[in-house]
Amino acid sequence: MLETVFAASILLLVLWAGCFVEVVRKVGKQLSPLRALYSSFRARCPYTAETLERFVEIWDMFMHCSDASLGFEDRFAIFCDQLGDFLEGLVQRAVDVLELFFQLDVADQQAALCRIPRRRLSSAEAAEGAGPLRMTACAICLCEWTKGDDVRELKSLLSQPAGTAITALALALLALSLLRFVAGVLGFIYAYFLRPGRNLKSYGAWAVVTGATDGIGKAYCVELAKKGLNIVLISRTQSKLEAVAAELEGAYGVQTQVVAADLSKAGPEMFTKIGAALEGLEVGLLVNNAGLSYDHPEYLDQVSEQDVYDVVAVNALVPTMLARMVLGGMRERGRGAIVNIGSGAATVIPSSPLLAVYAGTKAYVDCLSRSLDGEYAPLGVRVQNQAPMFVATKMSKIRRPRLDAPGPDTWAAAAVRQIGRETSLTPYWFHGLQHVMVRSAPVWLINRQVMGIHQGLRARYYSKLARTAAAAVNASGAAGEGDEAPATDSKRELRRRK
Repeated sequence: MLETVFAASILLLVLWAGCFVEVVRKVGKQLSPLRALYSSFRARCPYTAETLERFVEIWDMFMHCSDASLGFEDRFAIFCDQLGDFLEGLVQRAVDVLELFFQLDVADQQAALCRIPRRRLSSAEAAEGAGPLRMTACAICLCEWTKGDDVRELKSLLSQPAGTAITALALALLALSLLRFVAGVLGFIYAYFLRPGRNLKSYGAWAVVTGATDGIGKAYCVELAKKGLNIVLISRTQSKLEAVAAELEGAYGVQTQVVAADLSKAGPEMFTKIGAALEGLEVGLLVNNAGLSYDHPEYLDQVSEQDVYDVVAVNALVPTMLARMVLGGMRERGRGAIVNIGSGAATVIPSSPLLAVYAGTKAYVDCLSRSLDGEYAPLGVRVQNQAPMFVATKMSKIRRPRLDAPGPDTWAAAAVRQIGRETSLTPYWFHGLQHVMVRSAPVWLINRQVMGIHQGLRARYYSKLARTAAAAVNASGAAGEGDEAPATDSKRELRRRK
């Protein structure tokens, strides 16, 4: 299997190289500097040029075969045979060079590494032993290269029109790369530290926030109340809703309404109830903050069906239906904003193993936000996905805020300042820095690190569960032998799931 994949990869690389040869050949016919550059290259490195020309010959025989009796399959078979011989010759020459190189002493090896491969030796030079390696006329040669020759050759090349053009192109690419880097740094600083927030009251007098009694949702309500927005709070517990509403009215003098709804039981009745509460209100901002995840990282086949239903309902169905509910009025007024609280598990990290359903629903929220923003931005309505990384909330089980896991108040203040800006972003500056670092790292490395973290959290959960079960057994030991069966069954279940 591996040999087949390796052979297919080499073949695809060769086909790509052949296409590149075709493009260069057609361009070279139009640009004389390229032809002059190749002539100079061939004079200085004849062996390398001959190798390239041999490959071009093989490619021409495949692409421009004059024998009409040969079909594509026959020509491809001949091409593969000739290509195999060509690659075998290259590998054999490389092996010969390495064998001869390692036969030298340390001083000669260092001297050889300081010289530059230029050309193959003539028969007379090979007989005289020129260069640190004595080789046949068909092998790569490390010839004598005195100090200063490379500088003179470079100056000679730069003095030619082709050399000037290549140098100008290289400098232009370097300048463009530096310009992009500087622009990226300045854009990052401006977006996270200097750019002012929008006037949110211009969207409308009322804001709707789900999951409004704890964590990010409550902090979001506080920040919006500071901006003078009236707020409709949606959450599950009536008493908590009333307490937060009273706090906002007393501290900031805004109006509030509360809607007690269990979003995990989303259905027509619940959405009708929320719609009735919003009727007649000028809703200019919707914050879909309510979210649900697993109790711990787990393999999908071990997650209960009810948990899957609840996660999909809260994270995907509810934001979609509430957005549909308020978009009509926003579209009529030509202004408004919807903020969907996503997750770095889908927007920043390539994949989130052991949190597949949660990450999948947040990826849906990200794509939904991008698509709706494309639909409604021309109509004056912005839709945005704000993706936090770790925040010190009950959901993340992080108790104390830290630099990479700010408190809800800190994160919400940064998030409110970014409303109406980029369609998908991480509002907190350190999370934005993490996003840049993740994008620059290999995907396989990030995936392996995330998998290791989640496996550790899963193992810690089951260890804690086992300790709790053992403590329960010890506490009930005096009750008699009949009470030990459930504990034994519990341990068996833990072993099965682990």
